[in-house]
Amino acid sequence: MNKLWVPMIALMALSLNARADTVTPEFNVTGTWHSVNNGGSTSYIQEGTQVTFIYVNGSFAHYFVGRYITPTKVQGIQHRVDRATGCSTEQTETLTVVSFNAINGWAKALDSHCDLIKGQTVTDTNTRIN
Repeated sequence: MNKLWVPMIALMALSLNARADTVTPEFNVTGTWHSVNNGGSTSYIQEGTQVTFIYVNGSFAHYFVGRYITPTKVQGIQHRVDRATGCSTEQTETLTVVSFNAINGWAKALDSHCDLIKGQTVTDTNTRIN
């Protein structure tokens, strides 16, 4: 497992802290969300301006930490681990909270580890379950 992702997340959280402290999120995203693209469920936890989510499917485990940078936009780092091989990779991710019940996500690979190519992007749409 790549041990650099923890310091990367901490550094990003600190660098966003000054901006995030002045932001008041429009919506609280804490809850369970359904991915329209892959059908899985993601657990989000929001505390103030910090957002964390965990998503695990049959192939990968994802862990995201980010902060609101505007009332409806969250930026952060997602750590992704291949459950079969243990290979890990990182992505930047931007979440746009469209409404209380909808989030659009955009992620970009930061490296070419595992099955992703550096710079590769992916989008997703999530709807609230609870």
